[in-house]
Amino acid sequence: MTRNHRVRFCANNLAAGTGATLTASSALASFPASNLQNDQRFRIHKTAGNFTIDATNNKLYIDDGSTKTVTLTSANYTYATLASHIQTQLNASSTLWTCTYSTTTFKFTIARSSGTKLLRFSQTTTAVWDTLGYTGSVDAITAAADVQRNHTSEYIDVDLGVAQAVTFASLLGPLGEIFSISSTATVTLLGNTTSTMTTPALTVTLTRDTYGIYKFLDDLVDTTYRYWRLKIVDRTNPLGPEGFRFGVLYLGDYETIERRNVASGFSKKQTDSSQTFESEGGALYFQTGLKYMEFENIEVAYMDAADRRALEQIGYDLGKSTPFFVALDPTEIVSTASELTRYVVFSSLPSFTHIKSDIYSVRMAFREVM
Repeated sequence: MTRNHRVRFCANNLAAGTGATLTASSALASFPASNLQNDQRFRIHKTAGNFTIDATNNKLYIDDGSTKTVTLTSANYTYATLASHIQTQLNASSTLWTCTYSTTTFKFTIARSSGTKLLRFSQTTTAVWDTLGYTGSVDAITAAADVQRNHTSEYIDVDLGVAQAVTFASLLGPLGEIFSISSTATVTLLGNTTSTMTTPALTVTLTRDTYGIYKFLDDLVDTTYRYWRLKIVDRTNPLGPEGFRFGVLYLGDYETIERRNVASGFSKKQTDSSQTFESEGGALYFQTGLKYMEFENIEVAYMDAADRRALEQIGYDLGKSTPFFVALDPTEIVSTASELTRYVVFSSLPSFTHIKSDIYSVRMAFREVM
């Protein structure tokens, strides 16, 4: 499919619709995934550290004087409940074992207070070692893990209620915060006809940048599914398992004008809302505010009747208080990454100037919602 290169208005978030249900792999109390069904970025979702134990990683191999294999129960755990479960299962087969997780180093530690205490890292069949951050292959006495582990993965499941086409997906951080997913993370969007995501019909790799995650899907053959999953693997992010914070999840479509596009000459500027005060002695004091992008002098010339009516309706529906995504350059002809795709409100509603017959030109402006 050939991707439309014209300006896009993304203001139909199916994930926030009345028939949609959001479920997270883990969530801190009072910060469920359903908080993402708002458009203001201040009701947020926070993860709690999801560790998935299944048939691929459910074995601990130890030597407490004799070699033993300890089997973990397949389930989803937080770091705290997984450490507790490991300790319970170890002591069901042996004695005097502990398993803890540091909220400073984000590492698991398996220890035994006395006696033989060997972890058999050489045994790797369906072992849990890598899940816990133990990366060595030589049997060793109990110790802290080699590397931190925040989770196995975190994901947000979205049930749209019925199959619907998704042509744009985005994930943003909370209001005024830096996006928490690291540049080394693996992020994928999955779509399927059933809620089981083992072998999804659609898998799309998403790219994270400074502003968040933005992805148009309209060049794919089929993006009409009821069940969706946004999956994040970022196991060594320095913020730790509870450091992932999200403010907006968008899964929906977009509207565009069909025959014209934004003209050259629009302006883009960084605005700093900080205030400066000067004392009588000349000392400067600062009240730090948010920085955000503004887009002005957005003009579309010679619009026909259908495009004019569509844009008038967009302005009427959204007003100056409903945030939406706008993509001024969706195919990145004059920009890179998400530079010209931002989460905005109208700072100036579409204003139409009559040219001739039923032909108009329009001007509008946006400001970023940070």
